[in-house]
Amino acid sequence: TILTMHRAFGSGQRVTTPSFMSPDALGKPLVFVSVIPDSVNIYLQGGKNKMVGQITGLTSPSGVATDKASNLYVTSASSGGLSIVLVYAPPYTGAPTLTLDDGAFFADGVAVSRAGVVAITNSCSAPSCSAGSGSVTFYAKNSTTPCATVLADPTLYPFGLNYGAFDDNGNLYVDSSDGSTSLMGKISGGCQATKIKPLTTTNTILFAQGIQV
Repeated sequence: TILTMHRAFGSGQRVTTPSFMSPDALGKPLVFVSVIPDSVNIYLQGGKNKMVGQITGLTSPSGVATDKASNLYVTSASSGGLSIVLVYAPPYTGAPTLTLDDGAFFADGVAVSRAGVVAITNSCSAPSCSAGSGSVTFYAKNSTTPCATVLADPTLYPFGLNYGAFDDNGNLYVDSSDGSTSLMGKISGGCQATKIKPLTTTNTILFAQGIQV
């Protein structure tokens, strides 16, 4: 269901102008906003809501993240419909410096740890896995080859995984939702990760999406 929602949103009006970045904004604290169907808008953190840059030509961008070097990570779809994460270096107007291939999954979120480990949270969109199943794919810093893949137990996370966030110790927290019930989990170990530890809460979370620590 969530995959269908993303594809429906992706059918909206597209941006036809090229990517740009204001020279006056370089080196300043920025805010990145992914906009379906095909762009990431860039704003100054201390600005007056005026857009100072834009990355165009994407396909259904969703999750965004930055690392300590100010590189930007964006989930997108490839020409074949499979999910990828594109990595852009400042000033964000050139071609991606890295492309992480998420294989037969639909990537929702991307997170980067303080050590540079990248985690992609996703749901399955291929015949090779059951509908709604999900996983987290980990990549070592500057690598395009996965170093670990942790599958989500479909009995605990039957709707795939939405988004993830690292804490300062490299633990990844993830969420999952079907629109009426949400579940959380914790993954430790980064490239040595093997499982998701379920987390519980006493309050009701209906439709979990973004998560941060």
